[in-house]
Amino acid sequence: MKLLLSFVVTVVVGLSSFAILRASDAPATQQTSQDWFSMSADEFARAEAANRPLPFDRVDQTLLSAAIFHETNRRRVENHLPLFQHLPRLDDAAMLHVKDMAAKNYLEHEEKDNPKLRQPIDRVRAVGLNPQLVAENIATTFGIQYEAGRKVFPLEQWNRPGLSYEPNGKPIPPHTYVSFARSLVTQWMNSPHHRENIVLPDAKYMGSACAPSREPEDREFHKFYCGQEFFTPMPERRR
Repeated sequence: MKLLLSFVVTVVVGLSSFAILRASDAPATQQTSQDWFSMSADEFARAEAANRPLPFDRVDQTLLSAAIFHETNRRRVENHLPLFQHLPRLDDAAMLHVKDMAAKNYLEHEEKDNPKLRQPIDRVRAVGLNPQLVAENIATTFGIQYEAGRKVFPLEQWNRPGLSYEPNGKPIPPHTYVSFARSLVTQWMNSPHHRENIVLPDAKYMGSACAPSREPEDREFHKFYCGQEFFTPMPERRR
């Protein structure tokens, strides 16, 4: 079973060099009881909740979005770029697409069955945002620490759950929220087109979401469809 990564679609609407986002222009972000996004990447990586196993059917979407957010920002720091800011509505835009991909078993940027949500920019607009720049990364990846291409043995034949690299051997462990995000973002960074979006200097905000595959054969691998949205708002016109 091989990992699939899509090509990147970047949609830019009226982008120009003077379109610099000021702090006063920033959309308001929502606060949660545990504000994972206000932490530093190192603080988040040490958090107990972030190091719990990633459940396939009961994912804490806010915690997973924060894990992907902090890992992506860690790569921004490595490339001497400003940190992204989190925007919950971009999580919502990403979820619109990953749920559709998971439900229909495809990996593309375009939603052919829904003209109102066809392109990344349509989904960003659907959650109430007015974009100047939109970019999107998508991928499928595994919620267990599986090395793509290796032979596995279903442990159900020994009345045990999970998969192993050896007959009746140790089960392949699940990812934690932190290790899942690290693996996912590494895959994107290793793909030139996806890396371009992560290091876009003009992108200001990001959000993400993952949805479990609905295909029965994907359950043992804990296969997820994941999406990452990048966004810069259209500046307000001066009167």
